[in-house]
Amino acid sequence: MNRDECRELFLDLVKPAHPNEWETDEVLDVIEDLREVEQHCLLAQVPAIWAVSHSLCFSFLLSGPEKLQQVGLSQVPAWIRAILNRYEAGGLALARDYIENVELRFLEPRRNAQRISLAEILSRLKLFVHGIAGRGVELAESHRAWTDTSTIYVPESLDWFDSKEENSLYYRFLTVLHLSLVKIGTFNQSITSGLSGEQLVDGSHNDGAQSIKEIQNQIYNSTQNKLLTEDVLFLIQIRQALGYMKDHYPGLLRRSVFLKNFWSQRMCIDAPANKSEAMALLTYCCFHALIDDQDCGSLSPDSFALPVKINCQSDLSNDHNTIESITRYLMSDSSDYTRPAILEQLGYLDLTSGMKEQFLRREALKKKFLLVIPSFLSEKAPESPENRFDYVKSSPESDLALKKDKDGSSRSHRSKWQLEINSKVVNLGPEINELLDEISAEYGAIPQSYVNLLAGLGGGGHHQRAREKDESEEINQGDGIQVDEWDFRRNGYRKNWSTVIIKTIQETKTSFTQQVLEKQRGALSRISREFEMMMIQEQFVRRQSEGADIDIDALVEARADLKGGSLVNENLYTRLARNHRDISTCCLVDMSNSTEGWVGQIIKESLVLLSEAMHKVGDSFAIYGFSGMRRSRCELMPIKRFKEPYTENIRTRIGSIMPRDYTRMGPPIRVMAQKLKEISSRSRLLLVISDGKPEDYDDYKGDYAIEDTRKALLELRGSGIHSFGITIDRQAHEYLPHLFGRGNYVYINNIERLPSRISELYRTLTN
Repeated sequence: MNRDECRELFLDLVKPAHPNEWETDEVLDVIEDLREVEQHCLLAQVPAIWAVSHSLCFSFLLSGPEKLQQVGLSQVPAWIRAILNRYEAGGLALARDYIENVELRFLEPRRNAQRISLAEILSRLKLFVHGIAGRGVELAESHRAWTDTSTIYVPESLDWFDSKEENSLYYRFLTVLHLSLVKIGTFNQSITSGLSGEQLVDGSHNDGAQSIKEIQNQIYNSTQNKLLTEDVLFLIQIRQALGYMKDHYPGLLRRSVFLKNFWSQRMCIDAPANKSEAMALLTYCCFHALIDDQDCGSLSPDSFALPVKINCQSDLSNDHNTIESITRYLMSDSSDYTRPAILEQLGYLDLTSGMKEQFLRREALKKKFLLVIPSFLSEKAPESPENRFDYVKSSPESDLALKKDKDGSSRSHRSKWQLEINSKVVNLGPEINELLDEISAEYGAIPQSYVNLLAGLGGGGHHQRAREKDESEEINQGDGIQVDEWDFRRNGYRKNWSTVIIKTIQETKTSFTQQVLEKQRGALSRISREFEMMMIQEQFVRRQSEGADIDIDALVEARADLKGGSLVNENLYTRLARNHRDISTCCLVDMSNSTEGWVGQIIKESLVLLSEAMHKVGDSFAIYGFSGMRRSRCELMPIKRFKEPYTENIRTRIGSIMPRDYTRMGPPIRVMAQKLKEISSRSRLLLVISDGKPEDYDDYKGDYAIEDTRKALLELRGSGIHSFGITIDRQAHEYLPHLFGRGNYVYINNIERLPSRISELYRTLTN
C-alpha cells in the first residue's frame, strides 16, 4: 500500500478518534516502506491496542516494523496479547519495555517453552524412521538437516514453531523428507557407473533418465554460483520427494499443514526483491501444491509474481524447460544470493557423501549376497559335486521369477520369498529372506541382476563369480585342514565348512622379550614361586628308608638277598610324594587386527611371563597364534610346538606377533583340540588369549560366532581337555560366562594382576 492508502486504513481503524496529524505522519514514515503483508499485519493490531491506550498503540507502530523481523508474522497476535497483559499489570512503561526488549522478554521465554530436543524423542523417532525405511537408518545431531543415506542428521533441538507438538512433528517431517530423497533415487548416480540404471524385478529402473550430476552441471552453467546451484538442485529434489510423500505418507502431510501457515507469513507476495526471496517463493510453491486450499488459509501461489509453475507430479529431472525457466528467473536479478530461512530449515543436499555411502552399502549387500546364497544352496543340495545343482535346472532361456509369498507370514513352514525357475519353486531360508528384505528396502524392489545371480547359483551350474570364488578358495586352501562349524539356527554342523591353514610366522629381530623380562622381573619371580609350590600329581615313591607302607617288591628282594647271603638293602618302605608335574598347556593367541596397540602389548607381555614360568617348572606347553579372513582362510601360526625347546628363537617369535585380520575362533580351537588329544599328559589345558568376541569378515559374527566358539569349547571339554579364557575386552562380562562358563575366564586390564590370577587358574584345574 502507498502512504495515502495506509493513512486511510489507519484513520478508519481508530474511528471515531482523531489522532494528531504529526503523530500519524510519524507512523506512516515507518510503515510505508514495508511489504504489504507486513503493513496489513501491523495495522490489524491497531483496534485491540487503541482501545486500551493510544500512547501504547503509537509506541507499537513506531517500534513494530523493526521488531517484526525478529518476531515473525505468525507470532504477532501472541506478542500483542503479552504486551497488553504487561500494560494491565504494570502500566505504559512496562509495556514499552516489553516492546523494545522483545528478544529477552518475549522470544526467549517462548522458545524455551516450545523447544524440544532430539534426545527427548530419539527412541520413538528411531522406531518411526526404521519402520518407514524398512532398514536400519541411524539418527544423529547436526547444525542442519541432511543425510548420507545411512544416517539422517537433524538439529539438536527445535524451537521454530509455536508448540512442542509442532516442533516434534517437524522432526518427523524432516526425517521422512530426507528419507524420501533417498527413496526417489537422488543418490543413485554413483561415483562408479555400475550402480546407475539397475533394472528392478518390477521392470522399473532406480534412477531418472538424466544423471543428477548432469542436472547440476546444467544449473551451474546458468548460475555460475556454487551455493545457488546446490540450492536449485535441492529444490528440484525436494519437489520430487514431496510428491513421493504425498503418495506414500499423506497422513503426515495433512498433519504438517501448520508449515504452510508458518512459511506463507514469511513470503513476499509482490515481485521478489532478490534471488533469496525468489528461492523462498519457489520452495513454498512446492509445499502449497501438496495440500488443498481448504485445509489451510495460507496464501495461494497463484497470487505470487512467479513465471514458473512447479508441478509436484511431473518428473522435473527430464523437464529441461522448467529447469531453464527457474534459473532464468533467478538470474534475472543481479543481487547476491544468500540462503533463505525456509531452505535452512529444510536442510541441504550432500551428494558426494550420499553417493559414496550408498555405493559402499550396496557393495556390502552384494558381497553378503554372494557369501550367503552359495552356502545356503550347497546345504540344500545333494552332497555329490556332480549332482549338487541338479535339483533345480536353469539356463539362459529359463523363466525366472522371485516372488514374495503374501501368506508366508501366517504359515511359518512356508518361505516369505520364493525363487521360481521354469515353474519349479525353491523355498528360501530365513537368513536369505532377511537379506532379500534388506535388498528390497535398499532398492525399492529386488534388482533383476540379483534374481539372475540367484538362479545361476541355484540352477544348472555355478555363476561366473561363484566359480572365480571357488577357484581362489581352492588355491588358498592348499594343504589346509577342513573343519566343521556349528550352526545353532539349524542345531547342526556345517560339514567341512572352514579351512585352517598352518602358516609360519614371519620372525623379526626385536628386543621385546628382554624388555618385558627386565620390566616385569618382580612379577616373573612371584609367578615362578607360585608355580613351584603347586604339585599337580601325587606319586608313591618306592624303596625309601622310611614311610607309611611296606614296599612289597623291596621286601621280597631283601628276603632273597638274606637267604643268599648277600648284603640286604634296608630301603623297604614307600611314601607319598608330590613332586611330579604332568600338565600340558596350549596357548591360543588372538592375532586379529583389533589387537593393534596397547591391547597387543598386554597380550604379548602376558605370553612372555607365562612362558618363562612354565619353562622354569618344566611344564610342557605350546603357543599358537590365530587369525582369519573368511571361512576359506583361517590361519594358525605355530610360535612354539609342544616338542620344541623353549629357546631364544621362540622368544623372538613371541616378539614377532603382529595383528593381522579377523577373529574366527571356532576352527582353530577344533584343530588345537586334535593336537591336545595326541598329548598323553594327565592334565591338558587350552588357554585362549584374546581381546574380544569372535568375529570374521563374512557372516561369522554375533550369535553365530559365539555359539560356534562355545560349541568348540564344549567339544574340547568332552574330550577331557580343560579350557580357560584370558581377555582384555572391557565388555567381556557380557558374553564370556556363556562362552567359557562361569569361573573359566578372567578379564585383565593390568599386567600386575596376572600372577595371582594365573595361580588361581592352576589351582582350579588341578583340584
